[in-house]
Amino acid sequence: MIQVLIVDDNVRRTQQVQKLLAEAEIPEQDVTSVASVSEAKRQLINMQYHVLVLDLVLPDWDGEEPTADGGIRFLQEINSMDKYKMPDNIFVLSEFSSAIHALESIRDKVGGTSDSIRDKVDHTPIQYAADDDSWRIRLEARIKQVLENEILQQKVYDYDAAVICALEEPELAEVKRLPFGWKPYMELNTSVDYFVGNFANRKVVCAASYEMGLSASAILASEMIARFRPRYLVMTGIAGGVDRKKLNYGDIMVADPCFDYDSGKKVFEHGKSSFKPDYRQIRLDETVHKIVRRLKNQPDLLWKIYSVCEYEKPNQSPKIEIGPFGSGASVLSDPNVIARVQTHNRKFLGFDMEAYAVMLAGRLSAEPKPTSIIMKSVSDFGNGKTDKYQKYAAYTSAKVLELLFQELFGNK
Repeated sequence: MIQVLIVDDNVRRTQQVQKLLAEAEIPEQDVTSVASVSEAKRQLINMQYHVLVLDLVLPDWDGEEPTADGGIRFLQEINSMDKYKMPDNIFVLSEFSSAIHALESIRDKVGGTSDSIRDKVDHTPIQYAADDDSWRIRLEARIKQVLENEILQQKVYDYDAAVICALEEPELAEVKRLPFGWKPYMELNTSVDYFVGNFANRKVVCAASYEMGLSASAILASEMIARFRPRYLVMTGIAGGVDRKKLNYGDIMVADPCFDYDSGKKVFEHGKSSFKPDYRQIRLDETVHKIVRRLKNQPDLLWKIYSVCEYEKPNQSPKIEIGPFGSGASVLSDPNVIARVQTHNRKFLGFDMEAYAVMLAGRLSAEPKPTSIIMKSVSDFGNGKTDKYQKYAAYTSAKVLELLFQELFGNK
């Protein structure tokens, strides 16, 4: 199932594209047509589209005269602002060669640069002519390719998401309170209690490790990947925060990058023991990074989560922070170790005993590899641990997971 947005003020051309999509067996209810830049922007705020078919000469508002650079300005704006949900594929139709050339001249600014968040977006210019079917043949071929890729992805992945927690309580308990219709996964040849559910017609599964730590999490993550073949592997729960000035209890930390702060070499030199770090980092997927940034910039959603929480909580609503997140083999409560990590990573955000193992399991798994995501909430700050906000932190992590799923899968 793909969602298509047509942005064109030319009624005849819109009808031609709609007919082409119908012949490709894309249901009418999955195709939305608008005729102005303002309406297109409104659609991209509210819906994730797989395909955008765009005219470059567009009016800013319904009923106005089109401008030669309307479509170009639209592309530049949706590329630069996180509030818009960028389509996976953009097919540009224009009967004006000058508009096509204008698009080519700014390709690097609308998804062509190697370090762009939009790097994977396909921008395909197609010259339109009312008396020539070549445009139709090209667009039909590209739509067919999108459909084939979607079918292939559906065949490759068995589940849309797997959620892994380090603890049954309070972490997995909060995930299981999400309204996903969780049911026990009934299979005899497993020592893990899995629970399967559904979000917006997407299959999800969750489980907790046998015990805390890198080894147990690596084993469970690997088993979940092999057994369920998820598109996304997400670890939620509680963790330690580093910067008390930046973070508060219940704030959600999204790891980018994630690393093992114990990775390195212990040496004895000049009569002293010392540690020479060799941090191996795993980065967050760029598309997910963009989605998380969009959630980060919607404090009203986080306030809603905070306002209905009945657990003991701090006096301010949670926020989302993205940054370096470390894992180690033991509980970290030594400020000297934290300071040592900070000398090599001054933006060090938080830490736990599991995250890097989950990211590494995803990185090293057989195809199809999942997209791994770590999102844990602050329950303590290492030195001077407290259990006061553990349930609240597990709760905020699980509720932001639900927001993430709404962005990844839609909630129609």
